[in-house]
Amino acid sequence: MLGYVWVSLKRLINQPYKFFAYVGLTVLVFFLYFWRLDSLTKGLSQAELSARAASNSLQTIVESPLNAPYHFLQYLLTHFTSTTAFYLRLPSAILAVVLMWAFYYLAKAWFGKIIGVLSALIAASTPLVILSARSATPGILLLSPLALLAIYTWLEKPKTKTSVAWMALCLVAASTFYIPGGVWLVFGILIFKRRRVAAALSKISRRYKVLGLLISLLLIVPLVYGLAKHPSLIRAWLLIPSDWPSAVEGLSQLGWAVLALTLQAPSPSDLIIGRLPILDAAQIILLIFGTYAMGRLARAKIYSLVFLIVLGLIASGLNHSPIYLMFSLAAIFMLVAAGLRYLFVEWRKVFPRNPIPKYLALALMSILVGLHITYGLNYSLSAWPNTPSTKSLYVLK
Repeated sequence: MLGYVWVSLKRLINQPYKFFAYVGLTVLVFFLYFWRLDSLTKGLSQAELSARAASNSLQTIVESPLNAPYHFLQYLLTHFTSTTAFYLRLPSAILAVVLMWAFYYLAKAWFGKIIGVLSALIAASTPLVILSARSATPGILLLSPLALLAIYTWLEKPKTKTSVAWMALCLVAASTFYIPGGVWLVFGILIFKRRRVAAALSKISRRYKVLGLLISLLLIVPLVYGLAKHPSLIRAWLLIPSDWPSAVEGLSQLGWAVLALTLQAPSPSDLIIGRLPILDAAQIILLIFGTYAMGRLARAKIYSLVFLIVLGLIASGLNHSPIYLMFSLAAIFMLVAAGLRYLFVEWRKVFPRNPIPKYLALALMSILVGLHITYGLNYSLSAWPNTPSTKSLYVLK
């Protein structure tokens, strides 16, 4: 293992541009998710205190199993270190890095390495993602569709060791069941991808199929036990509101969920400045182009993305919480990547043989991504912690 790491490091050093790129990426990730993780706010919010209470013992996690994978990781980190804000929030930061890597893998598989890198930087520096990664709450888990789709893509690759990919898919799918709304997510993706999943599974021996399903069933036993012992949690698990709105109210709430993404949030939230929209102008424009491109050239893929967007909008609208729009963001990020790819390809069609316009296009896209990163950093690390609402919410110990 050490020999492999040493050889990889030597190769990286021998390629200076890659070395500095990785160093720059590491520094960016540090500032996005880990810099002043414990001191950006003066204290914890009520939601963070609730998450700390939900992870203070294994018995508590089992008896209240919603978001159990997150709370279990939070329990491990705080049990063997301390319950300071840094270690309470560290699980979110770690999961954000993992999920952004999953998104990069997925975007690279669909659109190529360059678009994968640029779109991953856009996704990683989206303010709601940054602030969710810096919160001691399980909201970052709502980006788990990225992990599911990435592992599914890995399973489909011709040279993949399918038994390992299948086990990983079973593990992540079982963990996703613990997330509120996760059951809709898993079954929805399976419905849209059923034929291709069946084709991928045909390469796996029956022994590994049974073993993977058995592992999944064993992993969700605590969930079944917790829901059976506390049936009142089932509504929250299924994202069913306690009071159903009328048809008019439901449409109004759905409309506000759309506006929260693009124009104006319906009300202030812990992780949003005032009523600012979740997406910036660049993301909205790329989303439009990406939706057009995917609808015209990749309809088989866009159905599952539309499902995720609709799931997030409905969950957010019915439950009056913008955090569930993270489901939608998982798909929106893929469409933003598609928009980048579409514009780049169209530009290349104008100058198919001249390398200068190609590098000019890459430079312009890099500038756009740089501006978005600057916006995300200023929003999350400078403006958000200094707003009066944030200062009044994050004061608890």
